[in-house]
Amino acid sequence: MVLSTITYTNLDTIVRDYPSNIENNGGDILDTDLGSLPATSLIARQNGVVTVTVFEADTPFAVGFGGDVAPAKVVAAAEALLNSQS
Repeated sequence: MVLSTITYTNLDTIVRDYPSNIENNGGDILDTDLGSLPATSLIARQNGVVTVTVFEADTPFAVGFGGDVAPAKVVAAAEALLNSQS
C-alpha cells in the first residue's frame, strides 16, 4: 500500500492538470465508479500501481496498491480513509 498526502493551492488547476501529468508519465486515468468519493477524485494506473487521489478531503491524499488489485478495492480503501477524517 502507498499512502501520501497532497498539498495544492487551487483545486480547479490541480483537477485540470493532474490527469495530463499522469498520462505524460506513462499512466492512464481509469473510468471507474468513485463510490461516495467527491467527483473531483481521480483513479489512475501508473507503473503497476492503482491509485485513488482524493483532492477534497480535510487532508488531501492518495492511496494506492500495486499488483492486480481491482480499482473498486482501492476506491473502498480511499472511502475508508476519507471517512476516518470526519
